[in-house]
Amino acid sequence: MWEILDDLNVKKKFLIFSIAIALINLINVKTDHIFLLYYFALIFFVAGLAVAVIAPYIGLIFLLSHGGIGLWLMVKSVIGNIIVSPIMQDNPANANTYLNVAYSFFIAATVFMIIYNVSSKFKDKEHSIDIPLVLYFIGMLMIVIFPRIVTYLCG
Repeated sequence: MWEILDDLNVKKKFLIFSIAIALINLINVKTDHIFLLYYFALIFFVAGLAVAVIAPYIGLIFLLSHGGIGLWLMVKSVIGNIIVSPIMQDNPANANTYLNVAYSFFIAATVFMIIYNVSSKFKDKEHSIDIPLVLYFIGMLMIVIFPRIVTYLCG
């Protein structure tokens, strides 16, 4: 069960993913509490993913609870004020489509993480951990750059 801890390759990939997810929010550097909420939520998200990678079956509870709450708080901290802003009231079709694509990446990543947690055949593949981590990264990158491009999407 704990043989995944011996796999140095998975440890490296997970560490690189954690650092990359932490660094991409530097695009939205602010000194308010919302900026800090992203990093607080990041701890929950990474903890949920780590337990899902390490512990089969029981890790799903942590993935959906800690990982889900952390992901929701991270997304809310980045785009929470933009969703209710007047710019989203004018012509939000393109922006909503963009957000739906980002949310689809999160859903696909969660499904792949569940498969990774439950299936030993999928876990034994060489790059099986890459799929959910890259999908989570792309989805979070889309969310983080959303405040920068929302005026182009709605304009």
